[in-house]
Amino acid sequence: MRITQFIFSFILLGMFSFHVDAQPKVLASIKPLQLIAQAILGIESQAQVLLPPGATPHHYSMRPSDMVRLQEADIVIWLGAKSEYYLAKSLGKQTTEKRVLNLQNYLVQGVDGYPDPHLWLSSKQAVKIAQLLAEQLVQIDSDRESVYRDNLQAFTVEITQLEKQIKEELGALNLSYLVYHDAYRYFEQEYGLSHQGVVSLQPEVNPGAKHLLMLQQTIQKKKIGCIVAEPESNSAVMKILVEDTAIELIILDPLGNSLTVGRHAYAQFLRGVAETFKRCRVE
Repeated sequence: MRITQFIFSFILLGMFSFHVDAQPKVLASIKPLQLIAQAILGIESQAQVLLPPGATPHHYSMRPSDMVRLQEADIVIWLGAKSEYYLAKSLGKQTTEKRVLNLQNYLVQGVDGYPDPHLWLSSKQAVKIAQLLAEQLVQIDSDRESVYRDNLQAFTVEITQLEKQIKEELGALNLSYLVYHDAYRYFEQEYGLSHQGVVSLQPEVNPGAKHLLMLQQTIQKKKIGCIVAEPESNSAVMKILVEDTAIELIILDPLGNSLTVGRHAYAQFLRGVAETFKRCRVE
């Protein structure tokens, strides 16, 4: 009898300890937000991401497994209903049950009149997101307040120094390029860059013949170093534009799907974006 009571007490103690020590579960809608969250969580647990590699928010549909992860998360980070409408209905039902970090108010208006969701390409916005998340974590996990604040400080220093380095490097180069998708304005504005044209004016909509002709004329009149495209860009359209030219076609994944999640992964992501644009140098 005493042995049974001891085992039962031991199990209860283990359950209680797990409950106390368990770090809050953070779920990000896309990988760049996951990378930022990981820098604040540190090495004790891993931030999760909802959107699988290769998927886009434009046509994604929630799966039953996604709903389970949404229900289990303590904090959800997303870009808001106007950018991630597939998530709005499911998340709206749970706003009273969990903390939701909605970044919609931090988005600027794009040239099409809709919010430009790509704010994670700004190092300053990344630091802001990290600050918002750290405050949320401190409120629900005060025992680890010093850990979250130390991680935030380290992330802020790392990204601020990297921002300075990238500005110096890109500022010393003459860059001229087209973009397939107008997704880099946050990055461009922060580092003083400007594209010479956009291939696809709307996500996942192929350009018409008239627009392609205009781009070909731009290429003829201006010295273009490269075209920055995404993995899902229309290869046939790209072939038309680069054919019989010296223009380099560069594939850049603005979601960083190939990166391994870690404390320094966001800095690696930002560095990778900068290195891509450096290849668009012209003499």
